[in-house]
Amino acid sequence: MKKIGIISLLLIGFMSCNSSEKLTEKADKTEQKVVKKQLKNKDIDMNMPIHLVESYGSVCCPKDPKHDRHIKKYIAVFEKTNNVAITTYYVVQGKEGEATYFVNLDNLNGKQQMQFLMGYGIDAKAAAEKLKNPLPLKKLVPEGFKLSSL
Repeated sequence: MKKIGIISLLLIGFMSCNSSEKLTEKADKTEQKVVKKQLKNKDIDMNMPIHLVESYGSVCCPKDPKHDRHIKKYIAVFEKTNNVAITTYYVVQGKEGEATYFVNLDNLNGKQQMQFLMGYGIDAKAAAEKLKNPLPLKKLVPEGFKLSSL
């Protein structure tokens, strides 16, 4: 009886990984539509201040719940609603949607910067700290990773 249970678990695991490949393919296609251009890091101001860093794990097996409220969607809505452009770079770190996003808010006025961060769920004190002490992009990008822009 234990053997049947173990075999059942293995089959379920195999089937979920098989479906994860389909999810990965779908995520890759979506990612290709969103990317405006691939960049060489030398073409980017690596001293650019970064006000928000958001990292995501896998889209499956298990799914990182942060994918349900993705920063890309939030940025797109904020830009359209406020008629602004937000500079965002990201690095892909895996084949299942793992990525880190680096957001620069210099194109926004002070009120919009606070509105952006607090609207994303960051409390006022933490938002003010992020705006006061942003980190340069070069300190945040892992060595050897290529940046892309949204």
